[in-house]
Amino acid sequence: MLQRRKTGERKRLRLGTYPYTYARVSAMRGKLIKKDDYIRLLRMDTSSIIKFLEETEYKASIDRLSPKYKGVELAERALSDNMVRTAAKLKEISKVEVVALIDAYLKRWDVYNIKTILRGKNKQLNAEGLLIPLGSLQETQLKELMSLPTVSEILKRLKAKGYAVDAAHFEKTKELGLVENQLDRDFYYTTMRFAEQIPEEGEQFRRFLKMEIDIVNMRNLLKLKRANAGQENTMQHLIPAGLHIHEQQLRRMAAARNTEELISHLKATKYGALFEKQASLVDIELALDKYWLQQAQLYSHQKPLSVQTILAYLLAKDIEMRNLRAIVRGKQLGLQESFIEQKLLI
Repeated sequence: MLQRRKTGERKRLRLGTYPYTYARVSAMRGKLIKKDDYIRLLRMDTSSIIKFLEETEYKASIDRLSPKYKGVELAERALSDNMVRTAAKLKEISKVEVVALIDAYLKRWDVYNIKTILRGKNKQLNAEGLLIPLGSLQETQLKELMSLPTVSEILKRLKAKGYAVDAAHFEKTKELGLVENQLDRDFYYTTMRFAEQIPEEGEQFRRFLKMEIDIVNMRNLLKLKRANAGQENTMQHLIPAGLHIHEQQLRRMAAARNTEELISHLKATKYGALFEKQASLVDIELALDKYWLQQAQLYSHQKPLSVQTILAYLLAKDIEMRNLRAIVRGKQLGLQESFIEQKLLI
């Protein structure tokens, strides 16, 4: 049965330094795809990309999946499978208290998977190939959700298991946007409560999450303002718990009359430099993602023996998966190499 882990427990975790784990993570980071490799991959067709990946950490996943899948589907499933293997390896080389932190971080994938299932069901599409069982929901549990006949039934099941979703609202509006934001809020608030159980490293983890919330809020503001959403509707899709952009600022931004006015407000924040030279909203969103990755990596270099090193690696691995997917899908769609390259997070 689909069950949700209890989050109300307040057992405090004490994190130390773990030279063995950090050394292993450093070695794993060294095997990430390099910028020059991405440039080479952009010039390859799908079969050549798969052959390239067979010479990397993706070999085991490709070997396991190649009897069943081919081409783009093989590449995408191998990327997801490798991400799951990577998370399992990190847990194997970590102490129990570090595993608890990794698990808390990886619950974001529960949100990703639930959203993917909901979107697929809403459009009557099979989303199984897009699922990445990295969080607390195992593959069998995700398939159980997928087997339910309607979005409403899925939401009712999630509600019964403790997820903060409003099934009644969806019944009235048939809009998934608010449901997705409720899932995001639930993840961030629950994870920050978990961080409160960690005396010292918990503050670093909270800052990590709060900066991510700022990035999520800025992306949502841009998307909603582009759709001419009003202030109250926009506020329903924001999370007033960021690091540098607080609720009062979010309300002013949500009340902006248009995208230009919103960007003017954003330029006045600590993230202002990200909005100075971008030519389009797509470029701005890409700049936000790049900034988030850079900040996570910078912090891990400044504190190489903190658990932030592990979280930064997980983020970098996630970005690698997204980059490789973008290349494979771009090739499938016949997009220009220069266009695909602009969308990569390197």
